[in-house]
Amino acid sequence: MHQRYNIAREGMIFVFSIIICYIIAFSLQLLELSIIILVILLFVSFFFREPERNVAFPGMSIIAPGQGKVVRIDKRVEEEFLKKEMQCISIFLSVFDVHVTYTPFDSTVEDVIYKEGKFHNAMLDKSSLENEHATVLLSTSNGNIVVRQIAGMIARRVVCNAKKGDKLKKGKRYGIIKFGSRIDIFLPLETKIKVKINDIVIAGLTEIANFSE
Repeated sequence: MHQRYNIAREGMIFVFSIIICYIIAFSLQLLELSIIILVILLFVSFFFREPERNVAFPGMSIIAPGQGKVVRIDKRVEEEFLKKEMQCISIFLSVFDVHVTYTPFDSTVEDVIYKEGKFHNAMLDKSSLENEHATVLLSTSNGNIVVRQIAGMIARRVVCNAKKGDKLKKGKRYGIIKFGSRIDIFLPLETKIKVKINDIVIAGLTEIANFSE
């Protein structure tokens, strides 16, 4: 499958700033500094890559909102919106993963909560609510889904472009986490989980659960 990669708009200011620094260093014939800046430019461009997801998804499949390793699968109480026990899948994103957040299922945004917070290691349980995060309540034809973007020790900013009332299509982007983080997705208890701990999932592509089974 051919994929086209863009640079996320949130990363363009970093890319342009580094390019300016490179041009200045190169024009002053600072070769070693130019090489260092060029390496930084390549990394930042790689980090902020935004793959286009032109994929036909099966109707009842729920896809990974973030890319990385599945580090936790369990049942726990979703504490910000629904206040009830749900199935939860936690995905840890390293600095080498795509950090764009994709919509897991065709849905309507019922509400959004953004909270400033701390920057614990995103692998820790307490990071879910204590770290800076944005939580989106999605209404679907098969029940509610809650997706939480969580900043980590390196990731220092969560960007959520979803707004109350928005209609989101499965596989379309709605935000990004800037620079290692985590995503928690809460699903109804009857949902069939399709992944296991330590699986690597691809943002906007991997089926992580299914409503129909």
